Amino acid sequence: MFVRNLLNRVVARDLVIVFILLIVVPPFLGAYVTSLVGVAVIYMLLAVSLDIAWGYTGILSLGQSVFFGLGGYTVSIVLLAGHGVLHTIVAIGLGVLLPAVAALLIGWILFFTRSSQFYVSVVTLALAVLASEVVLQAASITGGANGLPGVPGFALGPMGNYYIVLGVAGLTLAAAYIFTRSDFGKVVVAVRDNEERMSFLGYNAPAIKTIALTLSALIAGVAGVMYAPYQGFVSPNAIGFSLATQAVIWVAIGGRGKLIGAVVGALLVNILAPVVQGVLPFVWGIAIGLVFIIVVLLVPNGLYSLFPWAKGQTLDISRITALIAPRKDAERVSVPLSVRKLQVSHGALRVLREISFELRPKQLRSLIGPNGAGKSTLVDAITGRVRPSAGEVVVEGSVVSREQPERIVRRGVARTFQTANVVESLSVAQNLQLAAWRGRLPSLVRRTHDVALPIFVEEALNHSQISEKLNKQAQLLSHGERKVLELFMVLATQPDVLLLDEPTAGLTVVERRDIGELLRRLCETSQVSIMMIEHDIEFVKSIADEITLLHDGIVAASGSVSEMEDNEVVRSVYLGGVQA
Repeated sequence: MFVRNLLNRVVARDLVIVFILLIVVPPFLGAYVTSLVGVAVIYMLLAVSLDIAWGYTGILSLGQSVFFGLGGYTVSIVLLAGHGVLHTIVAIGLGVLLPAVAALLIGWILFFTRSSQFYVSVVTLALAVLASEVVLQAASITGGANGLPGVPGFALGPMGNYYIVLGVAGLTLAAAYIFTRSDFGKVVVAVRDNEERMSFLGYNAPAIKTIALTLSALIAGVAGVMYAPYQGFVSPNAIGFSLATQAVIWVAIGGRGKLIGAVVGALLVNILAPVVQGVLPFVWGIAIGLVFIIVVLLVPNGLYSLFPWAKGQTLDISRITALIAPRKDAERVSVPLSVRKLQVSHGALRVLREISFELRPKQLRSLIGPNGAGKSTLVDAITGRVRPSAGEVVVEGSVVSREQPERIVRRGVARTFQTANVVESLSVAQNLQLAAWRGRLPSLVRRTHDVALPIFVEEALNHSQISEKLNKQAQLLSHGERKVLELFMVLATQPDVLLLDEPTAGLTVVERRDIGELLRRLCETSQVSIMMIEHDIEFVKSIADEITLLHDGIVAASGSVSEMEDNEVVRSVYLGGVQA
């Protein structure tokens, strides 16, 4: 049953077909051609490592060759220093471990400083150039420009050596496939496509990207460890920028983000290259450059995407279940959210000035005000999206004004955005699943096929239209459906404080009524406190406990619904009740 289910998955099936061909065909090609295919298989692993970093995680590493070369040079230096089983074990261990450690350090430096993708690419490019220079200058250790010849090999003959490489590559690729199909792989893809949303679901995006880069470097290290003994030497070409750019070309031509594209791209290019160069030595570089440009312009998803079955979608979530969430202690905290003299300035522009209020348990406070009053900025400042210039945000007794969004979420604060913010490349059910995990890092091996939602979310979901679209990509939903999905996502995190930025904008009358009833019921049956930005004053009056008017960056008025109806300031700002 497992094998049948595996082969029903398009990518897995095609990977198996490729490996069957790699097992069966080479014996008929002769020793020389088989050795060339073996090198292509090693480079295939380098491409797979880049695909995990670039295709799955969104990290365009222009220095992936550094991890490959580090593995190759490490195993060569240790093996040339002595023979025996112990040297071999140490050589392999260090050759795989050092690239992973290097990637861990690079990820920690780059991602935890919130560097942009462009900066990450530039730094990894600089690392490839720097590594090449280090290898050339440290000639006493690395052999300089001549490299390190005479690296001890597998000594099993051309076919035996080839099948050792193929076996290691198969096991490594299987591990990579399991990782990309795992729950953690799903989180990695979500961070790639919408890092902000994932941060506001409680996920530590820098840590996730660092782990993914480290795993990709581990695979590149395995490739480098095989390369040196298989070839019998290692040279600066194995660590420099040229190999790194070639890997980018292989992945781009085959197609990134599915593993099979990287596999096919690397094998095709590296098997065809020596054949074409042998016949037309000056044509290959021009030809591969033109193919790369054409693919990037006309087939941005790679050549593999041209196959009809490559577009097939398989169901991922099979079941939605109700989770009875643990009851919250009613005496745990008297004021779950307190804002004290909060200020936000952009240069000389003061957006928020001395904002202070408290949100009590079970309270539904509506924040109203004209456009530009600072309502969304206030929510941004509370949740860590914007750094306050002064004042404090206190969540359950702890000051969070300087904390990152994911840490604030873990303290029980969840939010929606003015424009629906979901992971559009994933299905409705997958979005809900990620939210229900509440920022916890899931398994790197297991893939969960059900979603456990709090019982009130599961009941509300069953009464919504999106319950019939659970395995549909979120990008195919209407604006209103994405708004509803986002609300269900933040509710699935089981928050203590819920901040909603125009949750009913774009919804139908029926949807607005259902959302209003859900929010009201949520406050009455749990300890959740809600602050909601809303322009529809009639909707606000129907569900709110208190209303706060924000105008020109200050709290202009605040009180119960009845008090605010008679407030002259509210009437002035809203022109007698007309929406701003």
